[in-house]
Amino acid sequence: MKGILLILANMLILSTLSHGQRLTPIDEFNYPAEKELGKPWVLFGSEDRPICRKDQPGNNGYITWGPTNDADGEKKEHAGASLPITVIPTKSIYTYFFRVRADTDSPNHSFGLSSKKKPINFDSLETQILLHTYEGSLSLFTRDGADLKVAFSDIEQGKWYNIWMVVNMHNKSYDVYLTSDHKGKATMDDMIARDQRFRNGYMDLLSFQMIATSYGTNEAYGASIDDLYHVPKKFLANPSK
Repeated sequence: MKGILLILANMLILSTLSHGQRLTPIDEFNYPAEKELGKPWVLFGSEDRPICRKDQPGNNGYITWGPTNDADGEKKEHAGASLPITVIPTKSIYTYFFRVRADTDSPNHSFGLSSKKKPINFDSLETQILLHTYEGSLSLFTRDGADLKVAFSDIEQGKWYNIWMVVNMHNKSYDVYLTSDHKGKATMDDMIARDQRFRNGYMDLLSFQMIATSYGTNEAYGASIDDLYHVPKKFLANPSK
C-alpha cells in the first residue's frame, strides 16, 4: 500500500511539473501568526527555549532559531528539528530545494537529509550543508564522506540564497547549486559542489528531511530557512517563484 501511495504521489508531482503549475512545498512556514515550530516537525536538543521559531517580515513566513548557548555563554547540546518526508528510494534522483540566510557573522547551522528514524544532531545527516565561517568569511561547506569542504566562501550576512541539493541514490552522492534569492533557475555555472559522497554511503533510503544546528552564539539568531521542496527528478527551476 505504501508503495502505491508513493507512486501516486510522485505521479502527481510530475504531472504538476509537466503543466507548469506551482509545486506544493513541504513547508513554506506561512503560518497565520508567529509560533514555535510544531508537528509534524520534531524538535530535539535543548528544551528550555524555542528551538525553531517562525518570524514574519511582511507577508512571508520563515523559520529562524538562535543560540545554543545559555545566558552565561555556556554551550548546550546540539539542537534542531527533523521532519519525516517521502522516502527517497534506491536508484532514483531527487532534488531538495530550500532558501537560507545567515543572520549573524558566526552561524553554525547544518541542513540536509538523514536516514535515521530519530535524528538527534548533525551527525545524523547523510547529506549536509553547513553554514559557518572560514578564515573570516561566511561560507557554505558540503559533506563529502568523512570530510566537510568549503564550497562557497562569499555568503553575505542578511541575504537570502537558493540552494538545490540534487541527490543521486544510484551512487550515494549529491550535487549542490547556489544562486542569489531573486534568480529563477540554476544552471551548470551555479554548481558549487559535485559528486559529494554520503556520510556513510551504505544507506539505501533517505527518509527524513532534517535541519540541525550545532553551537551558535548567545548574541543573536544564527540562521533562517524557508521554502522547502522535494522533487522526484533533477529540477533546477526555482519552485518558490
